[in-house]
Amino acid sequence: MVNSVVWTAEEAKYLKALLRWQDAAPPRRPEDERRPRTAAAAPVTASEVERRRQKQQQSEQVPRPIPQSQQKSQQPVGEFRVLVVGARGTGKTAILTRFGQDTFRGSGKPPDPFYERGCRHPLTLEDGRVYVVDALEMPSKHLLSNPMLAQAVDITEAAVLVYDVGNAASLRLAEGLAEFILDHITSSGPGGRHYGLLLVGNKSDLDDSIAVDDKDVGLASERELSLADGAAAAARIRLPPPSPPPSSSAFSPETKTAAPCPFLEVSAKTGANVDAIFPLVAHDILRLRRLNMLRYRERAEHDRRLKLLTQQSQLPPPAPPPAVARRTPSRGAASTTPSRKRAGLWKGLFSRRQSESAY
Repeated sequence: MVNSVVWTAEEAKYLKALLRWQDAAPPRRPEDERRPRTAAAAPVTASEVERRRQKQQQSEQVPRPIPQSQQKSQQPVGEFRVLVVGARGTGKTAILTRFGQDTFRGSGKPPDPFYERGCRHPLTLEDGRVYVVDALEMPSKHLLSNPMLAQAVDITEAAVLVYDVGNAASLRLAEGLAEFILDHITSSGPGGRHYGLLLVGNKSDLDDSIAVDDKDVGLASERELSLADGAAAAARIRLPPPSPPPSSSAFSPETKTAAPCPFLEVSAKTGANVDAIFPLVAHDILRLRRLNMLRYRERAEHDRRLKLLTQQSQLPPPAPPPAVARRTPSRGAASTTPSRKRAGLWKGLFSRRQSESAY
């Protein structure tokens, strides 16, 4: 089975416990799924209970209008499967929460469980068409598992490589992930396939200036990586150029240069540039889909011609046409033919003279 998942004993035990917990838990409303969890519930007074009851009755009597964005999302024309991957603590879930809910929970609060391992959210492009972004967040503990990372790449069309501008090691890990992904898609089949990559530096709201460190009572900088560092790392990630038709013999790899990886700096805390991540990935996926389809058609045509030539080479050579026998006269016949012609000529002249003398 393609892309099958093999669960370990520990993961199977955890999954069974999770399913039993979900079956035993009371049904929750959709709005409760996105409600932030608090460590301890504050005491509720009687007046607060009465106020909540009246508010609930009013909300049940008045029908809520469906937002226009949700009305459009009910009829999407397609979807994009995007892998969100990066080191632990880089803000992957915070980016998805900002993209889907336009909120930020902060570092002291637990991540929203609705967006912790990915999300599905509608996205409207400039031409008015609505797509669904199916974002899959790769758990940080699985980054060292090459089979699981390869499987995640196989079921997605692009990857968002997230790093923290305050952690230089996270950028090095993002570059290593990009190298693994490019090697995998190149060796996945004949000619490979086109796969989108986007390097995203999160927490751009960190101050570039010198800040006071409470522990050492000294000076330390919160930001370790500048915008130029991220751009240089994106330039080192070389995306493969579009491949030519297999039948083209005039193409050489030097005629096409690899393109650098796109790069953005965002802030899930303030929301800066977060809304530009997935539209950029969506346009790249649409472009790569056309290239993949063109490559598939060209390869199918090339294979068809190659199969036809192979079949023709295996056929036996055609038999030569039958030769027409040519009659060559012998020497005797060749020598007697002129003498016969001369005898006939003299005979005709002699008979003509006899007829003239008779008159």
